[in-house]
Amino acid sequence: MLNDGCQTANWGLRTNGGGFPRPAFRIRYSAPRWVAAKRCCAFTLIETLLAASVTSLVAVAGVTMVFAATSAASGTRDVRTTKTAGHYALSRMAKKIREARVIGEVTATSVTLWLDDLNGDDTVNAGEVGYIEYDPIAKQILFETLDPASGISPGLVVSPSVLTDSAQLQLLVPDSAKSVVTWADGVEALTLTGYPSLTETRIVGVRFTIGVGADQVAFQTTASPRAPGDYLFVPQAIIPPNGPSGRVLRRFFSRWDGFGDIMGFTPL
Repeated sequence: MLNDGCQTANWGLRTNGGGFPRPAFRIRYSAPRWVAAKRCCAFTLIETLLAASVTSLVAVAGVTMVFAATSAASGTRDVRTTKTAGHYALSRMAKKIREARVIGEVTATSVTLWLDDLNGDDTVNAGEVGYIEYDPIAKQILFETLDPASGISPGLVVSPSVLTDSAQLQLLVPDSAKSVVTWADGVEALTLTGYPSLTETRIVGVRFTIGVGADQVAFQTTASPRAPGDYLFVPQAIIPPNGPSGRVLRRFFSRWDGFGDIMGFTPL
């Protein structure tokens, strides 16, 4: 009997019909040992559990990475949108202040402006007044002017005392008579500062924030009127018209503590 691992042969003698003996053998084939081992192999319970655990960890890691990338992209878009909205409001506020003829009153949340002398009478009229206001309830920055369809005459004279008192100006031009434009939404806080305060304010400081927590973005700027016309309220500072335009001129720069103290005006 021979055995080479692949086949088994049995040898013997037998007699054929002619009486001559001849070898008789039987061959049995079997698969190599490595093939048999491969056919018999299978995962054990522990191996199966480990494979499932590794697969789960890889899947969770992949989902986490996709979610993180999506969140980062979304956060970037949100911050970009917030910055765009904030810079728009900041530019609108600065533009109105710089183009204004007079800064009336600056409070912590509002500023009153004589925007322009539209009819050329050197007098503040209701249709020429603008009001920048922060609404803490709606969290909005608003710009308000007289609505031409309100029934209030745009030529209504606004005295210096009213222009420099936002409460009186609100009574003169109530909310129902205003045209309101929203410059920014989602404003968490806003602070306005005038230097110096009242009547001869030359600089308005603006600071506000949009968003909360890690998404909060702060904005700030300062603005000054290019050619303030506050001298029009002080007779001592005015030169009568002497040219074809008929417009009064500034005699000298003035300084006072308030329109109620004009009688004590002292020229520099």
